Amino acid sequence: MKVIHILNELKYSGAEIMYVDAASLFQYKGCQLAVVSTAKNVGEFAPKFQEAGYEVF
Repeated sequence: MKVIHILNELKYSGAEIMYVDAASLFQYKGCQLAVVSTAKNVGEFAPKFQEAGYEVF
């Protein structure tokens, strides 16, 4: 299963922290993870998503 999260900007805040923390659970269940930032700049939290196994767009 593929899971994609669409967020405005990847910054240090509630949803972003929750998704990064939950990444290992999604992956354990066999999910491929991606996150899309709709902002002009991806955001300073993007590297944390990548470290957690997300593909960042």
